[in-house]
Amino acid sequence: MWARPARASIRGAAPSACTPHGRNYAPKRPITELRYRFDRDGLHAIEVGHSQKRRLDLFGRPGVLHLTFGYGGRKADGIYNGSALRTERRIWGRLRYLTNDWTVELSDRATRYRIGAHGGATPRSGLSIYALPLAAANVRRPDDRRKTTRNDLTARLQGPLVPGLSRPTTVAARWTSHTFDFRSTGGEADTTWAVPVTGGHVRARQSLRAGPHHLTAHLRGSLWRIGDTNLPALDGRRGAAHVLLQDSLRLGRSDLMLNVGGHLTSQQRYPSVTARIRHPAGPVRLSASVRATGQRSAWIEDDGFASHVQPLSAERGGIADRLLEGTVGARTQVGPFNLGVTGFAHRIRNAVDLYAVASGDSVATTITNQAAARQTSSPVHRVGATASLGWREDARRGLYATGHGTLLQTLNADASPLHARLAQTLPMAFGRARLGARFVLFNDLVTDLYVQGRGWGVMNSRWFHPPTGRLVVPPRTSALPATSGGRIGPSGTVDVRAEVQFRSATLFFTFQNVQAGTQLQPGTFVTPVYPLPPQQFRFGVFWPIFN
Repeated sequence: MWARPARASIRGAAPSACTPHGRNYAPKRPITELRYRFDRDGLHAIEVGHSQKRRLDLFGRPGVLHLTFGYGGRKADGIYNGSALRTERRIWGRLRYLTNDWTVELSDRATRYRIGAHGGATPRSGLSIYALPLAAANVRRPDDRRKTTRNDLTARLQGPLVPGLSRPTTVAARWTSHTFDFRSTGGEADTTWAVPVTGGHVRARQSLRAGPHHLTAHLRGSLWRIGDTNLPALDGRRGAAHVLLQDSLRLGRSDLMLNVGGHLTSQQRYPSVTARIRHPAGPVRLSASVRATGQRSAWIEDDGFASHVQPLSAERGGIADRLLEGTVGARTQVGPFNLGVTGFAHRIRNAVDLYAVASGDSVATTITNQAAARQTSSPVHRVGATASLGWREDARRGLYATGHGTLLQTLNADASPLHARLAQTLPMAFGRARLGARFVLFNDLVTDLYVQGRGWGVMNSRWFHPPTGRLVVPPRTSALPATSGGRIGPSGTVDVRAEVQFRSATLFFTFQNVQAGTQLQPGTFVTPVYPLPPQQFRFGVFWPIFN
């Protein structure tokens, strides 16, 4: 009923601007949706949403009033001391009024999130890092806590605002309040802080038809401000404005798309261009795309974060460094098989990222609280290819299988130590496969039972930085503690899942990471010193009720 907002990106300049998106429903048919999940580690999650439409004529014109509201809550004990999800509360609502020509909408979403912020597993000598659950003595800083409070209030108007155009214009304004709070108990220093951020956002969208061209213009602007905080050297405002124009065109049997834009932020300015073509060649569907844009700077990279993140020392000069991406692909279907292959290449000039650094004379480890923003002295070049295979993917009954695998290579990993560290955060090979069967039990239980596996090669991955919640690039030669046995991978997970539809309700039964904790594999993790829970059972239900 209500899509979750996108999470803040790892390198975002500020908390991401959440835009709730609703789904369309049959007119004048109220619906209530229930979602519930639990697992053996104390997870209990409930989400209830309701939506209904009512005829409401105003000023002599026919109209429809659409009301949506809901509540979501979640808690979990966690698998580590200090990893409990203590509180997650979400309340949302939307009031929309529609006529033949106009739409007026007001929506709000409030979120409160409190979770443990421990520093990962640190087992004593001779003990396995995969022996879960870990005692308090084997978890670094188990009493640390992180809290996020956020509210997004949005107003939207859609209608014939531009005379002479048949397509409606959409304008929207949003106000955001976001507070990040970190509380640490014990340790060498007082690391308790709160960072309140408020932001205003505006956007506009207009489409029109000019001959064979389908044109769409986008305007977006935002202004963020940090409020009263006890963090030194963290204040001020940051703004951004973006102008984009997209043209879609069908030329013969080919579909063409061109998107050009200009971007202006408080620290940077840069253009962007994206071009894409799709063309059928007999049974094969070909595609190609190219994108040129800039690396948008992040607030934490430019200003740092208290004593835990060192800001970028190099001067960016106002012009964003270029990011070039290109892809070519082909897809076809041969009988029950779907085949696809895609090649891609990336070039990032002066790539900026957060890197783990040592504190004083100590050696950087996975439990360090120190990070620094750094940029490579020359471009980073990556190439790769993805192959996909599907067998009877859309079959309503019987066996089916899907899978895809990716090969990735950094061409100049030996250009500098930073290039090498960045290259080793990703595996050279990774993929996913699924084998299942769809069938009916007892005449009315529509069942989808499948086994899904994910695997990846050797990599260093990224370290989690508890004080800021960021992922940072680890050192080249000490990505993991000596007790955990070297680098991550080759490794993977295997899950068994059943989805059962009974009338309007859908039940989910999942047995995750079934191979872990056995002689086949003691355990695994994607982020160092945060092992994935082995043999985790989860249950969920989704039940839409039409009133």
